[in-house]
Amino acid sequence: MWRQHLLNSGFKTLYFNAWENDFHDEVVVALLSELEEFKDLNKPGYDSLLHKSAKFLAHLGPSIVKGAVSKFIGDEAVADIAKAASEFGYEELEKKVADFAEKKKGISEFRETLEHYVNAFSEDKPLVFIIDELDRCRPKYSVEVLEHVKHFFSVPGVVFVLSIDKLQLGHAIKGYYGSDLINSEEYLRRFFDLTFSLPEPNSSLFISYLYDYYGFDNFFKGESRLLNDNLAHDGPNFLNFANLLFSSLKLSLRQLEKLLGRLRLIVESFNPEHLVLPDLLLFICYLDSVDPILLNRITEKKVDLNEVIQLVESYLMPITSEERGQKQLMYLMTNFIVLYFNYRNSSSMIDAPLTTATSNGGFTFNFRSKFLEDDDYTLKLLNYLLSTYRTTNINLGYVIKRFHLTAPFQ
Repeated sequence: MWRQHLLNSGFKTLYFNAWENDFHDEVVVALLSELEEFKDLNKPGYDSLLHKSAKFLAHLGPSIVKGAVSKFIGDEAVADIAKAASEFGYEELEKKVADFAEKKKGISEFRETLEHYVNAFSEDKPLVFIIDELDRCRPKYSVEVLEHVKHFFSVPGVVFVLSIDKLQLGHAIKGYYGSDLINSEEYLRRFFDLTFSLPEPNSSLFISYLYDYYGFDNFFKGESRLLNDNLAHDGPNFLNFANLLFSSLKLSLRQLEKLLGRLRLIVESFNPEHLVLPDLLLFICYLDSVDPILLNRITEKKVDLNEVIQLVESYLMPITSEERGQKQLMYLMTNFIVLYFNYRNSSSMIDAPLTTATSNGGFTFNFRSKFLEDDDYTLKLLNYLLSTYRTTNINLGYVIKRFHLTAPFQ
């Protein structure tokens, strides 16, 4: 979106997804390939740029990347350099000095040629070179992109904009140099003239965007589902429960994107005329994110009803205090209790019935829940769900198999 705004304002821009290119070890070649986009605007300049780059590409070595880092990791690196220098003979050292001088000259000529190439088509606005996803790359590649941009591509007329997770990139830097002692904040300060922190994203808006992007309504608004009163509201229910559950997890946008992408594949595995049970499907997905060990115990029926209710409610209680959210969670909890009860007792009855009638015509629950009250509404809801799932022979295993994609696609 921001890149398009720049284009609309007359800027020339390039976009480099570092993560998609970190299979290639030659960072300079990868960055040059992006500049090819403007080759037709200055063909002689681009050819000259390639010619100049060839002078030093063959000589690039780890010294360029690891140079000037000793002040960030202590004196050990300096000692290593001194030791290496002492091993050179006079002639070998003279040759290396000459080679280094030639390398510096080649870099200088490359930078000068790059500046002329860019100025020929960028007019009075700088070329904006956007580098994205750097924090997702291999540590070695992440550091080399930073160092190569600084040493070779940082010229007048080119502005680099790096979109990064600074914490993750800091881990990559420490991993590359093999030391937790390196000050990654100070190291990164060498490369950035200005830094801006983006505000926390609105996860609800992003979930709604992903719902549309992945085309969930292509399934939920199918003709056969809309004509069935039991299925017609699954789409809005899915979106409401997704916002309720996932907004509380404080997931990154990338994590939400992967999670919703998986859920879209899961939804596609359902027959268009079958129950999806959005609340339970989303909750299983939520539980897989916060406590996969508990989900595994549930899958294997190794936790009894009262214990699982207590554990599940410990995750649901902090989610929201809003009345609307409480009603959604109450329905979710009732649904979960009934389906897990059916799941545990699908082969043989090992648990007591969910309710017991009293002598005065009332009833009592044979389980404990902070979400459900002993009232007529809850009893009617329990009985309705028990009757519905008994008729359709559905239990929690039906949802779990769909989540793990072990059920056959319909």
